[in-house]
Amino acid sequence: MTCPGYTDTLDLAPGESLDLIDAAGTTLRVTRGRLWLTMEHDLRDIVIEPGDVFTIDRPGHTIAQAQDATTVCAIRRGWIARRSARPQQPGSLRRFLARLLSLDAAKRGTPVPYY
Repeated sequence: MTCPGYTDTLDLAPGESLDLIDAAGTTLRVTRGRLWLTMEHDLRDIVIEPGDVFTIDRPGHTIAQAQDATTVCAIRRGWIARRSARPQQPGSLRRFLARLLSLDAAKRGTPVPYY
């Protein structure tokens, strides 16, 4: 899909992300899918859906990740790098949780002072 007036059109696969470096002033418009944004030194999580427009209002590093198959139009200020989705390693979350539970079980026998 073309976006008249925008400098870039990006098609992102689910989970694929963009690194936007010093992109304050970059305007993003989602025409398909859903895009999640997080910005350096900002507590907000921003979700842009089809038809929404958002202008990055902070300097520094911004990460934008496609939650679905997403098309993003951008008026770029700064540098944009595409990052592919990280492959899921089966069982990695399961191993992490098992390790966490084993640490918790080991601590249960140790008394903890309460003041």
